[in-house]
This record gives sequence, C-alpha cells and structure tokens, in this order.
Amino acid sequence: MADLFGRIRFGVTAEPVSCADGDTTVTWDPGRQTVTLVRDRLGERPLFYAPTSDGVLYSSTQDALLAHVAPVLDLDGLHRALAFTLNVPGVPWSGVHEVAPGTSVTVTPSGATTTTYWRLTAREHTDDLGTTVATIRDLLGAALEDAPAASLLSGGLDSSLLAALAGVSTTYEVDFPEYRERFVPTEERAAPDGPFAAEVAAHLGTAHHTLTLDAATLADPALRRRVVQAYGTPPGWGDRDRSAYLLYRAVREKTVLSGEGADELFGGYATFFDPAAQDATTFPWVVTYYDDYGPAPGALRPALDLPGHLADEYARAVAEVEDPTRIVAHLFLTRALPVLLARKNSLSGAAGLDVRTPFTDPRLVEYVYNVPWSMKTFDGREKSLLRAIARDLLPRSVLTRVKTAYPSTCDPAYLAALGREAARLVSLDHPVFEIADRTWLGEADPARPRDRNTVEWILNLAAWLDVYHPTLAL
Repeated sequence: MADLFGRIRFGVTAEPVSCADGDTTVTWDPGRQTVTLVRDRLGERPLFYAPTSDGVLYSSTQDALLAHVAPVLDLDGLHRALAFTLNVPGVPWSGVHEVAPGTSVTVTPSGATTTTYWRLTAREHTDDLGTTVATIRDLLGAALEDAPAASLLSGGLDSSLLAALAGVSTTYEVDFPEYRERFVPTEERAAPDGPFAAEVAAHLGTAHHTLTLDAATLADPALRRRVVQAYGTPPGWGDRDRSAYLLYRAVREKTVLSGEGADELFGGYATFFDPAAQDATTFPWVVTYYDDYGPAPGALRPALDLPGHLADEYARAVAEVEDPTRIVAHLFLTRALPVLLARKNSLSGAAGLDVRTPFTDPRLVEYVYNVPWSMKTFDGREKSLLRAIARDLLPRSVLTRVKTAYPSTCDPAYLAALGREAARLVSLDHPVFEIADRTWLGEADPARPRDRNTVEWILNLAAWLDVYHPTLAL
C-alpha cells in the first residue's frame, strides 16, 4: 500500500504528475491547470485534499495535510469526528476534504468539482440459485488472484472461507486470557473464537499464530494515543480498535487477507432480520445498536444535536438509492462499509501492513447487491450463499456457527483501568469538557455496557485533542 502525498501549485511551469494507490489516483495536467483526484469504487484506499491559496495539497493520510493546514474544529467538523460512533464517515478538519468512494474531484484555479463515476445500480437478477452460487465462487476466486499466503482467521465463516479458497499457509487471530478461563456468552458473542480458529487452522494445515492480549496491555494510555493518531478521528470501538492494531502489528508478512465486507454484502448482521430496523426512518443499525453503542444520555453537550445530524445524514443517504427494496443493503454498503474500511486502512497502515479484503471487490459487490434477499437467505439463515460455497471446504462446526462479533475483553481489570483513566481525566482542566460532560464522566460506571462505550469514546476524544491541539470553533 503506497502513501500518496503532493502539493500542486497553479500557474507554475511543471511536468505532469500521475501517481496511484491501486485504483485511487492523482493526475496533474499543467497544460490545463487541472488536478484530478479519483477514489476507488468502495473506498479501499483513502484520499484527502486541501485547497490552498495557490493550488491544492493531496494525501492518503490526514496527518500529512495537517503538517501544512492548521487543525480547526468547528461544529460541523465535530459531527464528523463523532461519525465513527454513528457509522457515517467524514473528515473533521475545516478546510480538509475526503474524496468519497466512487467519485472524482477536479480542482482548477476556479474551484473544485465532484463527479460520481460509480454507484450501486439496481438490476434484475435472472440467475437461478445454482448459477448464483457458482458465479459468486468464481468472482471470489478472481478477487483472490495473487492472494497473499497469510490471512486473519477468527474461525467464522467469512475469514475461514477466504483462507480455504486462497490456500493460505499462515493464519493469525487475537485472543484474551479470560476467554479461556471464564468466557460468558452474550448476545453478540455466543462462543469464543479460539477453538473455532484452531479447528479451521488444523483442517487447512496452516501455521496458526494467536496474539493473546491482557488487560494491562489494552488499557495502556500510550497505546490509546497511538491508535487515536492512526485514525485521525476518535475511534468508537474501544479496546477492539487497539487489539486490531496490535494484531496487525503482530503479522510477520507484508500482506494479509481479511473478511471485511462479507456481512454488509451477504446480510450477516442481525439488523438485516430485525423488522423494526427494516422499517425505520433512520440508519438500521441505529435501531439495533444505538442504545448499546451510541453516546449515553447526558454524556455530551446538548448543543451538538447528534439526532439532527444523524437525520440529515440519513436523508442524504436514502436519496442516493434507486430501488426502495434495496435501501438497507445500500446503506450498509455505502455508509457502514466505508467506516470499516477506514478502520482497517488506518490501523493496518500504522502497523505497516497491507490488508486485502476480497469481499469488497467491485465485481462481486455489483453482482451480489442485486441478488434477491430470498436467495441470500435460502437456507433460513444469514449468509446462505457463502455457506453453500463453503460446504465442502470447512468443518461443520464453522458452517453452523452463529454469527459472532469481533472479540472484546471482558476482564474486570480492564474495566477498573478504564475507571481510573476516567477519574484522572475528570481531575484535569481539559478541553474535552467543552464537548463532553464532566459530571457524567465522573459518575459513569464502565461495568455498564453503554457507559463503558461512552467512557472509551470520551477518553479517545481527549487523546485526540491532545495529539492535534486543534482550535475549537464551537
């Protein structure tokens, strides 16, 4: 994965410039005084730009631009900074812009113009079930051409199928000591990943590596700061962000496979089966998960008006959908998936690792998007089509396993460390309290799931402000 960075000055005699990171490209035509920035279709590779008084800066990282643009955070930018929690991607800094997936931005001395060159298009699906399964397997095979020899492996259907189809020789997973000693099933995690990952690794004959992370490692404030800076915005998944970064850093190869995108594309989340989420007039995952993962009541200043921001973003997203029957699928692929890919890009880039996601191959996405829901769930479960492909490739235990979320530590020592870090922050005269409520944080109990997630976010926000020292124009 190549880093892109450059500065173009209009009116200056110069040679043409062309650089690329996969399908994300930047082209400078000095004869026409035109800079063209093109982002890949699904948002696999990031691309940012900042107009200047005499030209434009561009980069694949926000930090490179902030070396030249003073970080200013206004209310609109703060909404975008909160976007990871809300699953709406965006850049928080005033004057810094992100090229959206599937678009190109043309910058000239007179301004910038955005053009959409690719979007999800509704088409009639005429293939029968057998042809559909065979076509998806062929498309996955094409996406796995020149695949690396290593893969992340949770023991779930998505990562296990990729490892099997690609014939990888090495696999990696993350685990926690307490998962072996006192795992308690929850609605999100019916069973730990470890036994399933080990079974798949043995079945495929891979050299399997397990990164076991304890509470002290995950709670290290220095690790939090590194991960926050890698994101460029305050991340929203607590210890899962930090464990993902450490897992990426533990991979010995330069490139690895990962299963991001399968749930969004094939209907893997419980949200797809929730009638209330299907009929909602907001993002479906907000209906299913906001009470657990959204900011706790009273934690943020009322002036932020997050519900209003969310409603505006939802209206904008729905307006892009051609076929009303595909609204939920469209929202997951165009709003939720870019957030996951941004997470993957940020953390893997900071770890020096290239993570490839075959399930986001545009040819596969275009085909599966139009497969009817009845066919995607033909066996009465989530991701029926992937299970059909995997039937002869994976152990039965994996084929019948219930969908399980990415693991998160359940060690009481970690919750205690969160409480101590929150208490320390409350004692400081910190700019985070222009955004978050000091009293709420002082009374929060990380043992309560929603409090835990909100405490994590406030601590990340504070670390983010410490890293960038932005001017707050709220």
